[in-house]
Order: sequence, then C-alpha cells, then structure tokens
Amino acid sequence: MSMSFTLTAPEAETRATGINGLQERLVEALREQEEYIIGDIEAAVDLSSPLMSLPEPVKEQFRRWAADAANLTPEQARLLQVAKNKIIELHNDNRDYIRNKVEVTADKIRLELSIKAIGKVMTGVQQLLSSQ
Repeated sequence: MSMSFTLTAPEAETRATGINGLQERLVEALREQEEYIIGDIEAAVDLSSPLMSLPEPVKEQFRRWAADAANLTPEQARLLQVAKNKIIELHNDNRDYIRNKVEVTADKIRLELSIKAIGKVMTGVQQLLSSQ
C-alpha cells in the first residue's frame, strides 16, 4: 500500500497594487476601525450594560421597600410607589439623554474621521502624482 502526498503552498492573497490597491486597503482599514468603534459604542449603550441599567443600590432600595410594604399604611405605600415611579422615570430620561448624546457624538466623530480620511487620501494621491 503506497501513499502519496502532494505538497502545495497556499496561494498568496492577491491584492491590487498602485493607487487602486492603496485605496482598497485604506477603505478596508477604515471600515474595520469604524466597525470596532461602533461595536464598542453599541455595547456601552445597550440596555443591559452597567451604564444604562438601574444602579444596584437603587435596585436594593426597591427590594427593601417591597419587603417593608406589609408594615406600611396605604398612604405610605402609595408614596413609596410614587417615589419609585419617579426614580424610574428619571433614570429612563437620563438613559435616553445618554443614548441620544452618544449617537450625536458618534455621528460627529464619524464625520470628522471621514473628512480626515479624505484629506489623507488626497494628500497621498497628490504626493504619488508629484513623484511620477
């Protein structure tokens, strides 16, 4: 029984050269960076993230209020419920503000980075053309 092995090297990835290749690599690198930044931002403003969820001390206070509810008068229970609802409303307003502020800032950064990238590409093309 004989075995044969064929040794072949994997083909090298072909990439365009010159200005087109430079453009493709720049666009690819910028896209990767943008996706990485967007992923970080989306993770930060996710509703389950520590930044966007109700703080643990507040949750603990709500649990204590619920445990003490049996010892309260109806008036006190109603006041605690109003306070709890107001705290949740304030937290939700703050969460919405943070989300909107992050979106505006991300759009601004994306625009600034795009303008810088265009400027760098233009400078690179000008240098390339002037060297020829």
